[in-house]
Amino acid sequence: MAAHYAWTLRYHGRQNILKVTTIAGLEKVLAILELPGLPRPDLLAERVVAAQIGSYTHCHRDDERWSLTWTTIDDPA
Repeated sequence: MAAHYAWTLRYHGRQNILKVTTIAGLEKVLAILELPGLPRPDLLAERVVAAQIGSYTHCHRDDERWSLTWTTIDDPA
Protein backbone atom coordinates (compact mmCIF):
# COMPACT_ATOMS: atom_id res chain seq x y z
CA MET A 1 0.00 0.00 0.00
CA ALA A 2 1.37 3.41 -0.98
CA ALA A 3 1.41 6.29 1.49
CA HIS A 4 -1.16 9.01 0.97
CA TYR A 5 -0.67 12.71 1.54
CA ALA A 6 -3.12 15.48 2.33
CA TRP A 7 -1.77 18.57 0.64
CA THR A 8 -2.72 22.14 -0.22
CA LEU A 9 -1.24 24.16 -3.05
CA ARG A 10 -1.68 27.93 -2.90
CA TYR A 11 -0.75 29.96 -5.97
CA HIS A 12 -1.06 33.74 -6.10
CA GLY A 13 -4.11 34.68 -8.16
CA ARG A 14 -5.51 31.14 -8.39
CA GLN A 15 -7.92 29.06 -6.37
CA ASN A 16 -6.28 26.83 -3.73
CA ILE A 17 -6.00 23.14 -4.56
CA LEU A 18 -6.69 20.73 -1.69
CA LYS A 19 -6.17 17.03 -2.40
CA VAL A 20 -5.42 13.65 -0.88
CA THR A 21 -3.25 11.58 -3.23
CA THR A 22 -0.26 9.33 -3.44
CA ILE A 23 3.07 10.95 -4.27
CA ALA A 24 2.50 10.02 -7.92
CA GLY A 25 -0.75 12.00 -7.89
CA LEU A 26 1.02 15.03 -6.45
CA GLU A 27 3.74 14.81 -9.11
CA LYS A 28 1.09 14.74 -11.86
CA VAL A 29 -0.60 17.88 -10.56
CA LEU A 30 2.73 19.71 -10.22
CA ALA A 31 3.66 18.73 -13.78
CA ILE A 32 0.33 19.97 -15.17
CA LEU A 33 0.57 23.33 -13.38
CA GLU A 34 4.14 24.08 -14.53
CA LEU A 35 4.77 26.25 -11.47
CA PRO A 36 7.45 28.94 -11.73
CA GLY A 37 10.68 28.03 -9.97
CA LEU A 38 10.00 24.29 -10.06
CA PRO A 39 12.09 22.75 -12.85
CA ARG A 40 11.13 19.14 -12.03
CA PRO A 41 8.09 18.04 -9.99
CA ASP A 42 9.90 14.94 -8.72
CA LEU A 43 12.40 17.12 -6.81
CA LEU A 44 9.64 18.60 -4.66
CA ALA A 45 7.97 15.19 -4.37
CA GLU A 46 11.20 13.79 -2.88
CA ARG A 47 11.04 16.49 -0.20
CA VAL A 48 7.43 15.55 0.57
CA VAL A 49 8.35 11.88 1.00
CA ALA A 50 11.34 12.71 3.23
CA ALA A 51 9.28 14.82 5.67
CA GLN A 52 5.96 13.49 6.94
CA ILE A 53 4.74 17.03 7.61
CA GLY A 54 6.09 20.12 5.90
CA SER A 55 5.82 23.05 3.59
CA TYR A 56 7.62 24.62 0.67
CA THR A 57 7.28 28.22 -0.51
CA HIS A 58 8.47 29.81 -3.74
CA CYS A 59 8.43 33.60 -3.69
CA HIS A 60 10.75 34.98 -6.35
CA ARG A 61 8.22 37.67 -7.35
CA ASP A 62 4.75 38.41 -6.00
CA ASP A 63 3.04 37.21 -9.20
CA GLU A 64 4.98 33.90 -9.00
CA ARG A 65 4.34 33.23 -5.30
CA TRP A 66 3.13 29.73 -4.49
CA SER A 67 3.33 27.28 -1.61
CA LEU A 68 2.71 23.63 -0.88
CA THR A 69 1.89 22.23 2.57
CA TRP A 70 1.44 18.54 3.28
CA THR A 71 1.06 15.82 5.86
CA THR A 72 1.24 12.05 5.55
CA ILE A 73 -2.13 10.54 6.43
CA ASP A 74 -1.13 6.89 6.28
CA ASP A 75 2.06 4.97 5.94
CA PRO A 76 2.50 1.38 4.82
CA ALA A 77 3.81 -0.80 7.62
